[in-house]
Amino acid sequence: MKLQELTGKSIAILGFGREGKSTLRFLLWLWVTDIAILDSNPNLTEEVHTTLKENNVILSEWNESKDPLYQNKEIPSQELEIGMTNASIHPKIKIIWASVIPAKAGSSLKNISISQSWKCRNLNNDPVSSTGWQYFSALQIIGWENYLDNLGAYDIIIKTPGISPYHEKIALYREKLTSQTEIFFANYLGKVIGITGTKGKSTTTSLTHEVIQKAGYTSKLVGNIWTPVLDEVDILSCHSELDSESWKDRNTNYDSVSGTEWCSNYDFVVYELSSYMLENFEPPCYIGVLINIYPDHLNWHGNSFEQYTKAKKNILKQSTHTIFWPDVQSDAHYESLLPGEHNQHNIQIVAKIAEIIGIPEEVFRAAVSTFQPLPHRLQNIGTYDEITFIDDAISTTPESTIEALKTYGSRVDTIFLWGTDRGYDFTELIQVLITNHIHNIVLFPESGAKILSLLNKERNQRWSILETSSMQEAVDFAFTHTKKGSICLLSCASPSYSLWKNYEEKWEKFKEAIQEYISLS
Repeated sequence: MKLQELTGKSIAILGFGREGKSTLRFLLWLWVTDIAILDSNPNLTEEVHTTLKENNVILSEWNESKDPLYQNKEIPSQELEIGMTNASIHPKIKIIWASVIPAKAGSSLKNISISQSWKCRNLNNDPVSSTGWQYFSALQIIGWENYLDNLGAYDIIIKTPGISPYHEKIALYREKLTSQTEIFFANYLGKVIGITGTKGKSTTTSLTHEVIQKAGYTSKLVGNIWTPVLDEVDILSCHSELDSESWKDRNTNYDSVSGTEWCSNYDFVVYELSSYMLENFEPPCYIGVLINIYPDHLNWHGNSFEQYTKAKKNILKQSTHTIFWPDVQSDAHYESLLPGEHNQHNIQIVAKIAEIIGIPEEVFRAAVSTFQPLPHRLQNIGTYDEITFIDDAISTTPESTIEALKTYGSRVDTIFLWGTDRGYDFTELIQVLITNHIHNIVLFPESGAKILSLLNKERNQRWSILETSSMQEAVDFAFTHTKKGSICLLSCASPSYSLWKNYEEKWEKFKEAIQEYISLS
């Protein structure tokens, strides 16, 4: 979607997490005049206000005497004024105030349009329109359970990746949906290396970025677990066709703007793309990379592995150069700090990327040899009481946990398994546990029950099993049962959402429980 298609439209931001907040900032830069923020969060109004404050926007009670152009229109009493300090969101745009309609828990707000109720201007009184004011029709904040009730009222819906388009209320308006990713690719003029895969994409993306930089090129790392792309790359100043009054003098040097770097500085943007981002979208990458595919996130993709696979393969359809792991695998071995055979596969993919770019072999090998593993990916967090604890909290599928077990083999004596039951097949995982003689197993809900039923079928095996919801109880079990000189592995084969909000929180609980046990010993 070109930038011109966004102007003059009513736009809903669907989902107000990290990327939704980034989208709000972007729409303010773009002078979008009618914005709705939609999220199931019952505290959405506070979230929006906090985000505005973090971007140098301050709040105060509505006072019509502050508005010299106020025309005595009937304005709901819930409206608040938004003011702005001397710091700016964008070097050309500074907001003074806006009327905001907050959501009420359980309420059902209708689409509203209060003419000229949101007024903005440059704090230095430099005109941004013939009157010195920029007029807005509405800013809606609609939270709680009714946030999807009125999607048909908006011209465009910018959806955050985590929300599935297969939701029954959202599916009705798929033609209105777009995303940060689609907006970026439609307007960015430089070379993008897009990388996806069920597992390994964060390591491969980060290593690619590192190799490019070590080779003397400029690179920006964005997407998925990284910073949202529209926070990092200024597609406004990249766009050559803009002729609006709001974008005059775009050749200003913006490098000094805190927290922002501009597209003209980069030889490559390295973009980590999830299946969510690739649903019904074929990005035109300079290099498109698909690492691997096996079942994951199927509930998001309409419970269809076919749809999930189709989304992943979209990375290859419009890319100038394509890389798929089975096509590039070799016997080459690289000296690296990354443990495991699967990471050698990731390195071989990056080697192919380097070859396409023209990076010399010796530069590539030097960069790989010093690259530090990302956190929570087979990370050694220390040896306590002669037991080594390995954090592989990012492993949220049976396949990734199997790769972890291949890395350490029979050195693992205790493993923690659990998480949200996404319908995974754990049969192969059980056989790997048997092959590696792992008998100490901690099972958490929900998937722990399914794993336990498979373990019980192996009547020739002697298991030492703890079923628990307590991380402290699990760690105490590990200290008691794990053989000295062996490994306790946190690699759960399922997502963490049944107990914690994400794998980072899971890891924090793991670390805290280890420290608690040591302090009491």
